[in-house]
Amino acid sequence: MKFLSILTVAAAASSALAASQDYARHLELNFLFYEAQRSGPLPATNRIPWRGDSGLNHGADVGVDLTGGYYDAGDNVKFNFPQAFSMTALSWMGIEFASGVEMAGQTQYLKDTVKWGCDYLLKCHEKGTDVFYMQVGDGDIDHQYWKAVEDIDYPTPAFFVNSTNPGTEVTGETAAAFAAASILFKESDPDYSSTLLDQALEWYEFADKYQADYSVSVPKAANYYKSWNGYNDELAWAAIWLYRALGDESYLQKAMSLVSDYQLNEVGIDWDSKYQGVIVILAQLGIDEYVQKVENWVREICTNGKFSPGGMYINRDSEWGSLRRATSMAASLIYYTKNLPEGSELRELAKTFAKSQADYVQGNNPLGVDFIVGADASSPRSVHHRSASGASCMECEPTVNEHIIYGALAGGPDVNDQWLDYRPDYQKNEIALDYNVCYAAVCAYLIEEGLNIEDPIPVWEFDYRINTDVDSSDDEEIEVDISQVTEADNDSSCDEDDE
Repeated sequence: MKFLSILTVAAAASSALAASQDYARHLELNFLFYEAQRSGPLPATNRIPWRGDSGLNHGADVGVDLTGGYYDAGDNVKFNFPQAFSMTALSWMGIEFASGVEMAGQTQYLKDTVKWGCDYLLKCHEKGTDVFYMQVGDGDIDHQYWKAVEDIDYPTPAFFVNSTNPGTEVTGETAAAFAAASILFKESDPDYSSTLLDQALEWYEFADKYQADYSVSVPKAANYYKSWNGYNDELAWAAIWLYRALGDESYLQKAMSLVSDYQLNEVGIDWDSKYQGVIVILAQLGIDEYVQKVENWVREICTNGKFSPGGMYINRDSEWGSLRRATSMAASLIYYTKNLPEGSELRELAKTFAKSQADYVQGNNPLGVDFIVGADASSPRSVHHRSASGASCMECEPTVNEHIIYGALAGGPDVNDQWLDYRPDYQKNEIALDYNVCYAAVCAYLIEEGLNIEDPIPVWEFDYRINTDVDSSDDEEIEVDISQVTEADNDSSCDEDDE
């Protein structure tokens, strides 16, 4: 805690510097993060020099090729439920904010990111069966170790759902991911789009026919991504995306029937709750009941929402990963208000809200910290990530991570804007696939709104843009000089991680 007070004082001086409003640069960083999370044999285009092939035996225990996809967070498990949500959300961003993504020069990287995830999800259906593999790796086993993904030598079993032991949340979300991605690829890769749509239809039918909580069918998922609000939201989410892909009114009616009683509240869309997203899309479609609901929601959040002293939006879930909560609300609002008339009250309210949350992430906060890893010298250096750490246990040296995992959104401060760059504090320093998706959408939106202000090059010593061979094998170009670690940083033990 001594170091926290020093950090607070030091940041007060640095906060006089203008926080970054280069949303395009931060969006570019975002896709570097997803590349760093890749599992399987990496392509020749890999831009992360400290990452190598991994998980090449995934699925061997069940005789199925389950290589590929993404590791979930700072651990080494592939959880399909949040991974599929991340692909749905990234596709939504690419559909709604296509011009912002294009202006940032990130369209192909976005599509590569979504395709990498969807290719893996396609593999998870064992052809000729009703088996869907929904997780690779056992979180209970994995959390006994602190190893880079390339060094895993412990079991990584595959888990599945089927008609006997259904998993509606994960199969419904997978259907949504395929349907949304089919729209994203419709023009650029129609054959792939058609494949995704076929699978979306198949898995929606399966999810709707065989209904059960996936974490009951697969208890190993319960300690990590248990769905706390049931599976009707995933069924509605898949249905509304199938409606968008096909225009079939039956899917629209299904979606409305499943969300009609839901009351929008202080929480935005996330990996567990898709009600907000469904209702926003229904409002986008101009359905009066939902237009009124969403417009009242926008006004309530923007005028009566709760904020930290430094301006971060907070809600009942802000204790863990506060910045994903703030940016998920921002994204939830702007997906609707982006289409309102220029200068209208609600559009301006939501724009101001979204910009304030993105700017808080990017350094306009009491600590003066840009919470996107690798964005500048203030950014977190010790996020909770096994492969990036270069350490043999969570609290072992180097306490400043050996590798910069560019683009990851760190969990964020508490409701009083307090935060410590300390790897073991996973609630504030976890990074994960789902953390970035709504923040990225806000960045793309703000670019479209003409609010991007380019940062100079370089912003700091390890600015990825001056490392023109970020995709080379010269790790020295982008790694933190760990000799600069403070004495306070080194005051830690070497216990095994339990998270």
